[in-house]
Amino acid sequence: KNIFIITSIVMFITALLRLLLIETSSMKSHLVSGSKMSRNLIEGLRILIKNRYLVMLATAFLLGVSGIFSRFLSPFLRDIVGLSIAEISILYSMFNIVQLVSSIPLGHLIDVYTKRHSISLLLGASMLLNASIITMVAILAPLNRSFALLLILLPALNLLINIGLRVFTVSYFGALRSFAVAGVHATTSMGALIMPLIGLIWILNPVLALVISGSVPNILAASILMRIASRIEIDKKENMTSS
Repeated sequence: KNIFIITSIVMFITALLRLLLIETSSMKSHLVSGSKMSRNLIEGLRILIKNRYLVMLATAFLLGVSGIFSRFLSPFLRDIVGLSIAEISILYSMFNIVQLVSSIPLGHLIDVYTKRHSISLLLGASMLLNASIITMVAILAPLNRSFALLLILLPALNLLINIGLRVFTVSYFGALRSFAVAGVHATTSMGALIMPLIGLIWILNPVLALVISGSVPNILAASILMRIASRIEIDKKENMTSS
């Protein structure tokens, strides 16, 4: 238990330092490189906020929170599910293979889907599937170790979500895309700030900690993106009607 508390504190400090030293400097570089944004920062912020940028930041923060799930996955598989170190190592190797093999096909899927539908729908569905897999693993894997194999699907889903969110941000915010992507990236890192809270929940109930850190944020983020998708469709219909 003490190890998890110490780990949580270290992760909190690391995330805070990354936000202050790396992410903020990255955001500043975007501001300096874009002449329009550097001359008119306040106007740019106003335009972003008007175009649901705060909603995008909320989605990014929730995805950052869901990333905490991976920090507790190894102790969960070892101590709760009962996998050996060798078995966990093999599983993590399979994660890398799945991510490598799926990278190009998923990128192509996003390109094709974006031309025909709102990419936010694809992202929302991926997040709901992600949450379902995490919940099933958290509840069923301690009863039957074979359910841990469902985790193999997560690297591909997470890759799809990460790429898709950035593509959506770039396409949605247009001329302010660099500033918008920098803010989304920084806000995602801030999700790790609640690591100590998840660590305390882990001490009380490891299964609950996995569900809260992995499933709940994905469900909330999916609901936000679904609302954005419906709003985009309404805007399109209104534009067609007005024209």
